[in-house]
Amino acid sequence: MYPRPSAAQAAEMYGAASGENPLAALVEVHDGMIAKLREVQSAIADGRLDDRFDLTAKVSRVIDVLQLSLDREQGGEVAAGLDRLYTYFGRRLLEVNLKNDPAICDELICRLSELRDGWRALLDGGVATTMPKVVETASLSA
Repeated sequence: MYPRPSAAQAAEMYGAASGENPLAALVEVHDGMIAKLREVQSAIADGRLDDRFDLTAKVSRVIDVLQLSLDREQGGEVAAGLDRLYTYFGRRLLEVNLKNDPAICDELICRLSELRDGWRALLDGGVATTMPKVVETASLSA
């Protein structure tokens, strides 16, 4: 069996500092994905289809790493909700390439920003129920 990838591996894809707090790494990873999606929108506007494809592939790889790193046994409903979201994000990234639609990026940026804000709140000592509420809200429309 292959070793389970970690959020730290995803963070490395965006140059996050090694040894960093896992929540801080997740915030940084989400910031990186949001930035890449904005680059995707720019590539679509400029007609740079190869760049659009490469950028969505980078975001997709990070989503895959995050999804594979979920601890479904200890994560309970939060892990299940994140799993559904990550699957949804993967489908929507494929649609960006199929439809060449920057509006899908807007939706993904919004959802990833919600997750990022949840991770940030936990990092800043927020209430432990912050993340489940974010995941539940986001997954209701996924």
